[in-house]
Amino acid sequence: MEKQRPGEKRKYSERLLPEERRRYHQKILEIDGNDPYDIPTRCWSANPDDLPELSYINIVNYFVLGKSAYTCEQLKAYKSLDSYRLFVSGWVRDVKCYRPDGCQNSVISAKVLHSQRLNEPALSPWIIATSDGNILSAHCTCMAGVGETCTHVGALAFAVNTCTHILRSELPALVSRLIGRCLKVFAESHLSLPT
Repeated sequence: MEKQRPGEKRKYSERLLPEERRRYHQKILEIDGNDPYDIPTRCWSANPDDLPELSYINIVNYFVLGKSAYTCEQLKAYKSLDSYRLFVSGWVRDVKCYRPDGCQNSVISAKVLHSQRLNEPALSPWIIATSDGNILSAHCTCMAGVGETCTHVGALAFAVNTCTHILRSELPALVSRLIGRCLKVFAESHLSLPT
């Protein structure tokens, strides 16, 4: 990444080296050329229902079986699968989604805190995925982010996987029924109803 001069305000992609910039622009074509770092805040959705369903298979296919855009070799980024720990530790925050009008793909973004440097600003990974959860590409503002498979991207993928899995399972309905039963039992045993 090129150094930015103090007081100079440039777009994120303009700070990338030429080959990285070319790949970056190639990736964002999947979302009609919208740069995730330039999309206005009001356009993002924090509604979990808007997230594409990323399954564990989608995550493995991307990080382990996918091919590098730079070397055309299989990624085999097994370490990124350990990034589940970052998610479980609560380092993933502010997950949001944006789907351009008329586009089948979405970009999912988040803030991921550093696990070793807590005073540093949060990193900003994003993932572009199809509506059925196939991960097309990813990026992060960390040093390894241009490689598209850093642990921050992995943590975001696992956060979305967990969120959509719980949301689309029967768990919310079961919890709702359980709460209803508990309230009924409580009301019957603790409230005196008029006779």
